[in-house]
Amino acid sequence: MALIYIICVKLNLLPSSGMYSSVGSRPLGDLLTHLVLPACTVAIGQVGTQVRYVRAAVLEELGKDYLRTAKAKGVPPTGRIVRHALRNSLLSIITLIAMQVPNLFGGSVIVETIFSWPGIGSLMSASITARDYPVLMAMILISALVVVVVNLVTDLMYALIDPRIRLK
Repeated sequence: MALIYIICVKLNLLPSSGMYSSVGSRPLGDLLTHLVLPACTVAIGQVGTQVRYVRAAVLEELGKDYLRTAKAKGVPPTGRIVRHALRNSLLSIITLIAMQVPNLFGGSVIVETIFSWPGIGSLMSASITARDYPVLMAMILISALVVVVVNLVTDLMYALIDPRIRLK
């Protein structure tokens, strides 16, 4: 609500709600300007947690012996951080991203309702209000299916990133 008040009402930079400005034509630029504020609202809640965990995982890797060896071999600091520390901390980062998928569904209900954006979240909110239980059960089933698929993809990505993990 604060973003709507500051960015849309006071500064008049972006549209406050809806998916398009006009009913007739639907250009891509108009859609993107309407998407900026809802996307930023969802991202603000996720970014702080992710940055904190990425920083902690990379700092944990930076204290390990193989990075001192890489420094002794003359690997530049950027290469040590990106190629070695960040790559080895990817498992925990991928796990964090996979754990935040259910939060995105819960956040989408609120964000889509506030910004009048049509989607799964607003459909779920409308079905709760109208007591439309079949639609609500379908939305919960779809959400659970997405979470299961994301967990499967996460496990498959573990095998691609870490050579110690093998699929059998």
